[in-house]
Amino acid sequence: MPYNSYNKHYTNYRELRLEAKPQRNLHDTVYEPVTGATVKFDYEEIKEDTELIQYRWEVAKTKASIAYLEEQKKFHSKLVRFPIAIGNMNLPEFYERTNTESTNTRNFYGDEKYRKASWSERRQSAITSWDVWKNEKIGSLTDYRGYDNDWNIRKKSHKEKVQEEFEYMTTGNGFNYYLNELAIAENLKIHEEVFGEANTLAVFIAENERRVRAQRESLYVDIRKLKNGVQKAMNDLSPKWSSESPYYQGDATKLISSMRSINKKIKDLEQDLVYFKEAFASEWGKNTALSAFGNTVEEISKKNPYLEKRILWESLLEDTRVIYNNIIERIGSLEQHLESLGTEEEFVAQQEERDKLFRQRYERKEEIKRNFEDRKEARTDQEEEDRVAALLEKIKKTGYGHGHLSSKDKEKYFYAEFDEAKKAEINMFNQDGRRLDLYPKKVSVSFTKWNKERRRRESWERSTSGYFHRSFRELKE
Repeated sequence: MPYNSYNKHYTNYRELRLEAKPQRNLHDTVYEPVTGATVKFDYEEIKEDTELIQYRWEVAKTKASIAYLEEQKKFHSKLVRFPIAIGNMNLPEFYERTNTESTNTRNFYGDEKYRKASWSERRQSAITSWDVWKNEKIGSLTDYRGYDNDWNIRKKSHKEKVQEEFEYMTTGNGFNYYLNELAIAENLKIHEEVFGEANTLAVFIAENERRVRAQRESLYVDIRKLKNGVQKAMNDLSPKWSSESPYYQGDATKLISSMRSINKKIKDLEQDLVYFKEAFASEWGKNTALSAFGNTVEEISKKNPYLEKRILWESLLEDTRVIYNNIIERIGSLEQHLESLGTEEEFVAQQEERDKLFRQRYERKEEIKRNFEDRKEARTDQEEEDRVAALLEKIKKTGYGHGHLSSKDKEKYFYAEFDEAKKAEINMFNQDGRRLDLYPKKVSVSFTKWNKERRRRESWERSTSGYFHRSFRELKE
């Protein structure tokens, strides 16, 4: 019995325990509340143990969420740390290998399609190609004679290329370039909000420098004009036979005024560029695609005309910062949950402890249930005993109620004692001359009694011996 001896081994109670648990619908996707995305994942299913399936599902779901959020953390980290798009990513060159068939029948030559496209397309191509190739079986690398099997060797090499490209674009540097491309596209949206155009910072600075260069060229033209006019006047001052006085050709005052105006524009444009770089960024390395702000808002001069645009930029980044912080917090929460799930070995050990506890509780409940049923049936047994005793007593006192009938379907009179029956026989003969035969017979009363071993009520009989009379006609019959 429970606590000291049990009816079954605890493992035999697992199915019963699992039936008592509410069953969950296990989907292969999970909604991630921080980003609003739906993450797809795989998990190993087994028919024998639904609880273990739920454990593996929970582990796979949590790991998939963590992996997805780690990617989002890297992406949003770029948006927060490097909010300025300096330039666009160059289009990469790559091969798409989405066909497992050979292009040659004599030896294996993998089907490769050359492409030059965005990093997003390259990543998707790598994922698609590996989905096609990951379950592709590679035969033996040697034939039955021990020589190299060139077909399978080349096929294996081709599959390794697909795997390398997949790893490069999902966990390697290629994935970082892919995130850069996404971050640039996202940052350009803020560029458009702040500057009115979705151009990179390098384009804005180059445009400013072009305007300075154009003004310098205009200044150079005016200087050349002024120089030519001065040279003409100097030539006119040389000794001549003519009686005409030397003069300056052109409007020198107008040229000087234009030069002063252009020089002021140049200084204004140069100062504007200084302000622009102070508010956003001034220096970055070669081939840089993303950059951080050069100064904090507090470090920017109050008279900088771009200060308001920088403050606007910071406000537009606030939602991204919130999401980034929420992602970090969410990853920490999921990692704690994954740690609390433990290893599968630990879970199986916990299952056994649950089985033992369930067995203990189940058998204790069954024992209580049996005890309650035994007490209830004991009362019924007593009622049956009382009923049988009362009926037998009635039969002995009244002679009727036993159910033994004559040939005329009338209940006969029961005599408990032989002397009483014999005396009645003599009296009936003396009264009306009836000759009766006296015979013994047991009278039985049916009742039910509780069987504790079989856990059911069973039919029993209790009898008492007595005597009845019958006519000789009944005897003949």
